[in-house]
Amino acid sequence: MRRTKYPKISTIELDISNFAEGIDASTDENITDFNKAVNSYNFEFKNGALVEGIGFENLTIPSYHDEGSVEVTAQFQLDQDKSHNFVKIAHFKSLDLLTQKREDRIFAVASDNIPCFTRLITTTPNFIHLRNIFPTECPKIANYHDGERDCLLFYSDNEHIYSWNAQTEPIQHSSTPLIHDFCEFNDEVVAVPSGERLSLRIEKINLLQWSATPSNNSKIIVLDSERGYINKLLAFNGYLFAVRDFGITRLDGNFSVSHLLCSGSRIYANTACVCGNRGLVLCKDGIYEFNNISAQKLNVKINRFLKGVSNQNAVAAYRNGIYYLACRLNFDDNQQVGCESGNYVNNALICFDTQTNQYSICRGLDIIHLCTIQYNSADKLLACFNGEHSSKIGQLTTDGKIFNTSQTKFWSSPFTDLGYSNKIKYVKEISLLSLYDIKLKIFSEIESREFDIKGSNVISRVPVRIKGKRIGISITSTTEKAYVSNFKLIANLIDNEYV
Repeated sequence: MRRTKYPKISTIELDISNFAEGIDASTDENITDFNKAVNSYNFEFKNGALVEGIGFENLTIPSYHDEGSVEVTAQFQLDQDKSHNFVKIAHFKSLDLLTQKREDRIFAVASDNIPCFTRLITTTPNFIHLRNIFPTECPKIANYHDGERDCLLFYSDNEHIYSWNAQTEPIQHSSTPLIHDFCEFNDEVVAVPSGERLSLRIEKINLLQWSATPSNNSKIIVLDSERGYINKLLAFNGYLFAVRDFGITRLDGNFSVSHLLCSGSRIYANTACVCGNRGLVLCKDGIYEFNNISAQKLNVKINRFLKGVSNQNAVAAYRNGIYYLACRLNFDDNQQVGCESGNYVNNALICFDTQTNQYSICRGLDIIHLCTIQYNSADKLLACFNGEHSSKIGQLTTDGKIFNTSQTKFWSSPFTDLGYSNKIKYVKEISLLSLYDIKLKIFSEIESREFDIKGSNVISRVPVRIKGKRIGISITSTTEKAYVSNFKLIANLIDNEYV
């Protein structure tokens, strides 16, 4: 008599007790931990839960220096006959010599390269046009001390330096050389001459007193061409760093040259920032860190997002332990979120925690410039945008809304065999705590189901009844607030031969 063989069935419980494991867009999905997302945007990972991410609102200005001061929305008193888009922001740090008090300003460049400004702390924050500056292209902006006063410099590859000290009319220094970038280092000024971007010119004299011809006491350092042009200069930890097309060159206090990095991929210099005691920069193949000793690629796990994209328009800023990187990412999901429905150069803001190496993503924003403002009661990250928000200067918020509009939030697990390659998974039940409405999707290679979960302060239990060799889940939220935690999946494991 032939015996009937019955399948061996075992049950597993899979917990996502901590969504703070973040995103892994590098590891093969089938071996990625189930509590890590392979795609997530507009969610934040807070105390182990999924909550609404960052957002932006119109710039507001503190009325007084005290913490908690009432803030007033900034106004713009520019040419009323024209619409103005904003392309750049700067923090002008200025000491008033008469009162011996700081009188900082926020400076912006509007469309047609119109410069404008307002006081950083004031009861009447009105941006007004700074006259007598006529840049033909969007200038770079830098704080400088001209020997007497703090001033703001405006310069570009094709235009001589303008300076403005907030007390007198702006001055164009037509005898100065054209420069691509400059930096103060060891009581000297180091500049990259326009048209000679393998060279560094070093002078002890005030930059505004430079002539087109180097002085007898100047130093000229010419770097190799292998690593490409010099695009940006940074000084920290007692060293000068030249960020180049394909490498980073370090100079010590004696201007001895050494090379920290020769990258096989493009370095996007506008993303280079000093972040505490190290620098961070985006390259075509990932985020790199560098200091006075070495440079190396960070294990940030964003590889898939960078596949097939160029980030020559990427920009970055650093604030309170977070490296904010506005860039273009490839989500490869056939979705159009926010700015992706039109023309855009960037579509995401990566918020990278420099202590944990974890990151979250705000998707659907085309940010073209970032600026950190930190002085007394003003502590902000400001942004300029392409597209529908181009006429605004935005400041970072934590409410998940983009100028009062709630964002679609998404989290997706890896599509995985859960470590049981020879078993069929029959998902019986999923339970979770969601304080607000969400859509839960469970899918395998052969079927999928979606469930609308109503917000509740008690655990929701969902009978699933779906099977497959590989299983994945996704969570979508369209409400203003979000809070998802205590996720548990219960599944039976069945031998393949019985299915």
